[in-house]
Amino acid sequence: MLDLAWDKGPALSEHERGQLAIAIATAKVAATRSGLELCSRLFEVTGARATHASLRLDRHWRNLRTQSLHDPVDYKLHELGDWALNQSLPTPTFYS
Repeated sequence: MLDLAWDKGPALSEHERGQLAIAIATAKVAATRSGLELCSRLFEVTGARATHASLRLDRHWRNLRTQSLHDPVDYKLHELGDWALNQSLPTPTFYS
């Protein structure tokens, strides 16, 4: 989907861009939620030894949190909610 939109370049319509934004927001929310759950479970399963610096397992959680805060998930959830309730496609913003 992203490749097709990229190939269209400036010919991409407003509606197509909005649909792509919804797909990307959905993927970001799903990846963030599942990733944080997996990282939490990783530490639950491995116990206190998982925090040992030599294992560097904390980097997975830290990298995921950094990615999730780059363009905050709350903004993506707001866009998805507006689309679900009002069929309003997102407009480009600083966090797009």
